[in-house]
Amino acid sequence: MRLHPLRSIAATLTVLMFAACSTPAPKASTVAPVTEGLPSALQAVIDDALAESHVPGAAVIVDAGAEPWVSLTGFSNVAESTRLASSDRFSYRSITKSFIVTVILKLAADGAVGLDDPVSRWIPDVPAGAEITLRQLAGMRSGLPSYTRTDEFRKVFAENPTATFTDLNLVGFAFREESHFEPGERYEYSNTNTVLLGLVIEAVTGEDWASAVGRIITGPLHLASVSYPGPMRIPAPAATGYRVVDGEVVEAPTPVATAYSAAGGLSGEIADLDRWGRALGSGELLSPEFQGVRLEDASPVSDDPDSPDYDSYGLGIGEIDGWWGHTGYGLGFSALVMHDPVGQRTITILLNGSPRDHDLPAAMFRDFLAILDDAAA
Repeated sequence: MRLHPLRSIAATLTVLMFAACSTPAPKASTVAPVTEGLPSALQAVIDDALAESHVPGAAVIVDAGAEPWVSLTGFSNVAESTRLASSDRFSYRSITKSFIVTVILKLAADGAVGLDDPVSRWIPDVPAGAEITLRQLAGMRSGLPSYTRTDEFRKVFAENPTATFTDLNLVGFAFREESHFEPGERYEYSNTNTVLLGLVIEAVTGEDWASAVGRIITGPLHLASVSYPGPMRIPAPAATGYRVVDGEVVEAPTPVATAYSAAGGLSGEIADLDRWGRALGSGELLSPEFQGVRLEDASPVSDDPDSPDYDSYGLGIGEIDGWWGHTGYGLGFSALVMHDPVGQRTITILLNGSPRDHDLPAAMFRDFLAILDDAAA
């Protein structure tokens, strides 16, 4: 285990070996800094989570009001006994959705789209496309089934996990199924929604969704490691993804990012995800009006028993105990980034494993939050 102080997340990570007697001096803050006994308590959460889930490695940043801290625990590659490094790239999985919806909100702010426009304006042959709005797609209230839950996709994916797909292939799996409810009726998490929004971005801007994300988000925020590898592997250096089979850690097949596309295809380093979490939760790239719309459109997730662990879900953003961000889960990787807009705190978690508990990063986050809140009491 290595636990390091992080002097500047936005810049290249310069890490120093943590020792119990060498915590950095806290800066002025209204929240409890990660100093004194907190690092050991936070590290215990990570150690316990990895031990219980058998996930090989975890990269974590806790920025709770003082110098941010990063924990790099375990292995990026088990067979080669390679320890995790701050430069390792992970798949962000469904955190990609928060990037996609941010682009949609930026386009809406510019007048290029309306959130209440029907998806049929840009994409033909969508079931109930004249009734489903961009707002409903972004808020997971379209009624369209998730293509990843269709028997047809699962069969194709099981036979060839490295198969390449187009976005039209992906949504086609869902379109051949019955819709689950009328548009806007309730919440149900569906990967189909965000792939459709990626197609809308392409139709509106004339560029693929990944290029639009680069122009509108990752370029301005200088998130140099964040990329969409498409049919290629995650650029090196990359953490190896694992799954747990009968209690044993097994290297996961490496699906190409086109299997997830705008629903989960982005990858990058821990520091860039942390930077994105702060921008996402604070609304840095949006006007107060559109950040307000994003959060105020949040609805409870209780209608969907298979939803990721959120208290509520807005437009491409989830909420847990007043913190806003997104989680991600898929073959080989799990992730979370959440930001507290009141206390200006951010917690970022990347795991190179897909444990049986899909919500493990959210459970770790809740444990971290309990520790921070106890320290502030």
